[in-house]
Amino acid sequence: MKTKPNLADFLWPIAGTVLGLIVIPVAIAQYPKFFNENEWLLPASVVVVVICWLVPLLFHNRARRIYAAIFAVGTVGKILLSSVSLAIVIGLFFGGKELLTYHRNHLKALNQPTKSSPAETPSRSVLTANAPIAQSSKPEPERRQELALVTLMFKDSPIFTAERRNRINTDINGFAAYLKGLGIPIPTDIPPIGVDTTNLKATGWSFNEQGNNKYYYNQFTLQQGILDNRRKVTEAFCSFVIGRFIYKPPPPMVTHPENQTPQQFYDAIHTPEQMDQSYRWMATVALIQYLNHSYWNQPLANGEKPICLDQRNGLTYYFWRVREKYGKEFTDKLAVYTIRATVDKPYIDATQNFRQYFYERLKMADSVIDNENSKMSTINAILRECAWLPK
Repeated sequence: MKTKPNLADFLWPIAGTVLGLIVIPVAIAQYPKFFNENEWLLPASVVVVVICWLVPLLFHNRARRIYAAIFAVGTVGKILLSSVSLAIVIGLFFGGKELLTYHRNHLKALNQPTKSSPAETPSRSVLTANAPIAQSSKPEPERRQELALVTLMFKDSPIFTAERRNRINTDINGFAAYLKGLGIPIPTDIPPIGVDTTNLKATGWSFNEQGNNKYYYNQFTLQQGILDNRRKVTEAFCSFVIGRFIYKPPPPMVTHPENQTPQQFYDAIHTPEQMDQSYRWMATVALIQYLNHSYWNQPLANGEKPICLDQRNGLTYYFWRVREKYGKEFTDKLAVYTIRATVDKPYIDATQNFRQYFYERLKMADSVIDNENSKMSTINAILRECAWLPK
């Protein structure tokens, strides 16, 4: 007697074959983030496989005969079987827990960058916003030179190895693109970069620009301790660029201070012009540090956070708090427009202290980018946390 063909007999194997050979591999290739970062996907799959293996084994006829033989022994057999079963369950639990911990640690290591730490990885928006769309047929060095915003020249020194020159050039041009995207003009006449060989562990930098502004008289010097610290190199470059942007000729020096009373001398060096110079630098030093931390997505370390009221890096930390609340794009613009406000609105009110000076320019910056100043109340609350908000 002929039986009707059962479609499941050949459709199910075909479906299983297509699922295993095509669907799953393609899904893994096209959605790698889901498969690589989902820590429960592999453990859950293993549990399902183990259950599918164990259930038939535990209820097989031979297994049942073994259970019956052990139970026939009596109480001793029951205690022995229960003890073995409990030991197996405990072993599976703690073994599974240990394997899950190992699996999580492995995923973390797998998803971390291999060539640079997170502290040395600029934000993705910075890396992609200025990426070229069209492909060039020119050699890589020539194409890189075309894309570079600034051309760097390194003074001849064995310390400036080819690897260091390439890394510094790449990082400075990446940071230049970041600042340009925020509206900061980038100087094209970067002085030749030198290295200070007098202190092997020093981690600073220095600039020296002559009044006549001749290229070959100017200096841009890095100390040896920062040559391999990418974040410090970009901070040095940021200081140079912002310094150029806010620069104005210094006011006349006080002459013959010996003929003045202490009060007259104090008044002479605390003119609005003198105070404008000082307050500009006090404001921009904190904002330079913020912009550099923001570029590298590097929150301030515990040792860099402020101690109330104005000690250490208070303003930088407050801006980072704003970034945590409103995001990188808004806060980066807020920092840059605050710098612009220090240039556009000189200090003229001799009664203002630095907090009042800075807060006035911060509000000006917020009014440019924040519709109806809707975020200003929250910014005030952040400044008020350390009693920084001026009265």
